[in-house]
Amino acid sequence: MNETTREIQSLEEFQEGMRFFKAGNYEVAAVFFGELLERHCVLEEETRICRSWQGLAQTLAGDRAGVVQCRIACREGSERPELQLFLNLARAELACGDRAKLMQALERGLAFYPDSSVLRELLQRYERRKDPVIRFLDREHPLNRWLGRLRGERQRRRAVLSS
Repeated sequence: MNETTREIQSLEEFQEGMRFFKAGNYEVAAVFFGELLERHCVLEEETRICRSWQGLAQTLAGDRAGVVQCRIACREGSERPELQLFLNLARAELACGDRAKLMQALERGLAFYPDSSVLRELLQRYERRKDPVIRFLDREHPLNRWLGRLRGERQRRRAVLSS
């Protein structure tokens, strides 16, 4: 955690937004992070952190446009984005169900943080294809595809809520 993150975490609006976020009230958390962006984020790194949390909160609240905020936060600015920005982006991509973008986010994060056990664990968890739901049917059978989507959606929801 760098100095900028410590400074922004000391701001009351950020703490309040995180309380709502942790309580699962993502819509209100997004509002707090948005207000923080408008009023307090002067430094580029502060803006990126607030944008990332706001984007994740929006995405988890059901607004898929929030994932764009997370992507922007990872792309803009300094040569080495903070690890948390990649974790937030990965959660947002997971919530949107975009496996390819999830993998890209994790791989980009690992390019900056090759020793990150969290990123490696997530990459290993999501890079494998699972066995077909009904094993005696072909993987491409319509029933297996439909059941696989249901299983994947259930697992994504569980993973997003638990992380």
